[in-house]
Amino acid sequence: MLADREKAILLIVSEGKLLEQKTIFDGEVPQNVKAKKIDYGRDDKIFRHIEQHLHYHLQYIAKETQVFIKGKNISFIILGGHEELIPKMRVHLLYPLNKMVKGKFITELNIPINDVLIHSGKIADEINQKLTKRMRKTRQIIR
Repeated sequence: MLADREKAILLIVSEGKLLEQKTIFDGEVPQNVKAKKIDYGRDDKIFRHIEQHLHYHLQYIAKETQVFIKGKNISFIILGGHEELIPKMRVHLLYPLNKMVKGKFITELNIPINDVLIHSGKIADEINQKLTKRMRKTRQIIR
């Protein structure tokens, strides 16, 4: 899952191959909001305004992700996007998707899908290695 302030791209990848893709456009979260002179220096009001738009945007993406993944066999989720958005994306994901997040990477959304597949493939390999190590340890404990 890739997201920024304008859109999100949902990808289902298996063994390095893109199986399905969905792009979500939800308008734009404002970045430059002009303050009115009447507010008397209340810069926090502007920040809250922007954060509120971002909150609604990420909620919409989370709901669309839930619908997109429904009925599909998903092992884990990798988040990608701007560094400051990744923790917020994870918080907005609905249960059980928020528990399925196993990796993240920082990127722009306007890069080619092949580059995204390369980045996510490296992270997926690391995740799979960790999972196999845990399975081996569990088997040793059981014996």
